[in-house]
Amino acid sequence: MANQSSQMQQRLDFIGLDAKALKTLRGLGGFVSEAIGPALDVFYGKVRQTPEVKRFFKDDGHMSGAQSRQARHWGVISEGQFGDEYARGVRAIGETHARLGLEPRWYIGGYALVLEQLIHAAVRKQWPTLTRRTRPEEVSEALSALMKATMLDMDLAISIYLDALEAQRQEAEAARRQTEEQQTAAMTALAEALGQLADGDLTRPLSAPLAPQFEGVKSDFNTAVERLRAAMLAVAESTG
Repeated sequence: MANQSSQMQQRLDFIGLDAKALKTLRGLGGFVSEAIGPALDVFYGKVRQTPEVKRFFKDDGHMSGAQSRQARHWGVISEGQFGDEYARGVRAIGETHARLGLEPRWYIGGYALVLEQLIHAAVRKQWPTLTRRTRPEEVSEALSALMKATMLDMDLAISIYLDALEAQRQEAEAARRQTEEQQTAAMTALAEALGQLADGDLTRPLSAPLAPQFEGVKSDFNTAVERLRAAMLAVAESTG
């Protein structure tokens, strides 16, 4: 947990979300609450027109639920509280995307669409008062804080997505190595048993412990050896 907090702080320091920027971001909370709904409407409208992404949703109800959860997540972003609750939310998003196989290019595009709408809404809101009461620096600082928070969220989601893929790759690699080791053990035991059989020893069955998928081979080999031994005993008795 401490390491995660340290990594988060490192990200915040590097991207420039300092105390001043976070205060500016929190000041946008009400605006984001108003603007995020229409922004997500634009995004999900695009999703409905894109079969490669739409296929990840069962129906409109599923999509509406995802939109509601995303709106809540943007509320957390605008609060500027990048703590445990926020980290859990981003991790859930990244792991879900990895599990579904949603490529990063699609939700990077999604961030771009949503951020575009938020910027448009911010400028429309500020423009009437820009020359009278609001300094240009205030607008640029607000947009910068919003952009940085969005990029931070995207960075974390992609990083978690890649971590999940790497974990899956390691699991697959471990399974592959285990299968190879089991195959090698089975082939070695079978080769030794065949060597004994070639030397005329029909008394020793294949007794080495094998992986479950090779138990059938082991049973068939031992049955064949037993039948061969019985046949040889019959021949010997007949000859005698």
